[in-house]
Amino acid sequence: MNSSRTAKWLSLAQGDVITLSRRGLTLWGGVIDDRTEDGHIIWVTDEVGTRRLVHSQDEYDFAVTGNVYFQRDSRVIDPRAGEALTC
Repeated sequence: MNSSRTAKWLSLAQGDVITLSRRGLTLWGGVIDDRTEDGHIIWVTDEVGTRRLVHSQDEYDFAVTGNVYFQRDSRVIDPRAGEALTC
């Protein structure tokens, strides 16, 4: 994996909302609910609760569109319950 791709992959954090794609085609997305300490494996939970393991060498491209734990309106969204909690 090249260094810029590695750096981008390692920047992913728990709670990040991501969209995964290949060759410009959006395949699926969800919220990162966990990751390994070295950052090469993440678990993504989609909107219906399906949890998938994704490895850094799976050749996905991704876009981070936010983080459920850091909303501008001071709300925290629990990705497992799908509920917004006021802080």
